Amino acid sequence: MPEERVYTISLSKVYEFPRTKRSKKAPSIVKTFVSRHMKTDADNVKLSNVVNALLWRRGLKKTPRRIKVKAIKDKGIVRVYALDEKIKSETKEEKPKEQKKK
Repeated sequence: MPEERVYTISLSKVYEFPRTKRSKKAPSIVKTFVSRHMKTDADNVKLSNVVNALLWRRGLKKTPRRIKVKAIKDKGIVRVYALDEKIKSETKEEKPKEQKKK
């Protein structure tokens, strides 16, 4: 059964870097935070595209001060999603086909 947790991650450490490298360093800070709290390696942490977009939405120099994420650990791999992001299930759900109107 997957383990699921919600975190508010402070990105204040990003502001110790020069302005032109802040958004580049933010994903690695998120990965190290999640790996430490979910007890896994940073290599096993995968960020969703929405989390990456949250980190980059204000540009290279102005990363957010904190973000809220949902971390789901399943079989040693931790996937990190934005808290408001809709998570697609791994199984394919078939939609009923619509009939054409005559």
